[in-house]
Amino acid sequence: YGLGRTDKSILVDDRTAIPDPTQPGKYNSVPNELSTIENQRGRYPLHIHRVGAEADDPAALVKGSVVWGSPGWSFTSHDSHADFIDNVSFDIYGSHYVAEVGNEPVGAAWLRLLPGENRGYGYVNARIPELSMALLPQHRGQGIGTRLLAHLLAEADRQDAAVSLSVSQDNPAIRLYERYGFEVIDRSGESWKMIRYAAGRS
Repeated sequence: YGLGRTDKSILVDDRTAIPDPTQPGKYNSVPNELSTIENQRGRYPLHIHRVGAEADDPAALVKGSVVWGSPGWSFTSHDSHADFIDNVSFDIYGSHYVAEVGNEPVGAAWLRLLPGENRGYGYVNARIPELSMALLPQHRGQGIGTRLLAHLLAEADRQDAAVSLSVSQDNPAIRLYERYGFEVIDRSGESWKMIRYAAGRS
């Protein structure tokens, strides 16, 4: 609850470097008062780091976990092969599921229920979550988006939930969505609204 860095663009401020009076040019690191810390150490609430990445390694398993109230990301897979099953993230400021390569995020995906004024372009009704997914251009076509989508849809199937989305008609990701069972239910301008029902449903 409440774990995660607030802003990775600024230095972590839970410690301060002060000059060592006995060694010119040297510094000592001392902790700051808890009440003054604005950028808590611990960038992610749950971070899988280079696990299951070798060809013979089994996938890491994250099951039955809850991330609640993170100021940053929720579940993060960093250069890893991991299965996320029956997990929940709630009240997350950033993204719910994030894929990282090297030291930076390359993609993220999440399902959200956004009723009323907050609803997105893929809105169908208040009971069907909307899918959002994005990858940096240089990391597309490598299967990262497919794995992110597969994890989310497997979770939706376990919850017997339909999923909707909105996508530009010229977006190559349409082929991926169709492969996973999404169907067009509305065309508005250059955007398509698509829906996928839980496995075994229609």
